[in-house]
Amino acid sequence: MSVARTKAAAIDAYGLLFVIGGSNGAETLDSMEILDPTTGEWTMGKQMFRPRMDHCVARYKDAIYAVGGLTTDGEMAPNIDVYNMTIQQWANKVLKML
Repeated sequence: MSVARTKAAAIDAYGLLFVIGGSNGAETLDSMEILDPTTGEWTMGKQMFRPRMDHCVARYKDAIYAVGGLTTDGEMAPNIDVYNMTIQQWANKVLKML
């Protein structure tokens, strides 16, 4: 992993481990790193739309959903970032808070 991080979220998909967001101790991260356990190599993935830490991730079909957590300013993240694994792009979905 090229960036040491804590408070990140991780999920496996298609034999790869996706580590998303978190904190490097000085700032909240919007980066994603992907581990191929068969080679032991890490690669950088696409950046999310907004940094987040202490969030959750879930997978449904070919998408990874990053939900909740805290942004750089310590506020609750008001959106869902959706990573499409087929086209390797993030999309941003805004939540309507009650």
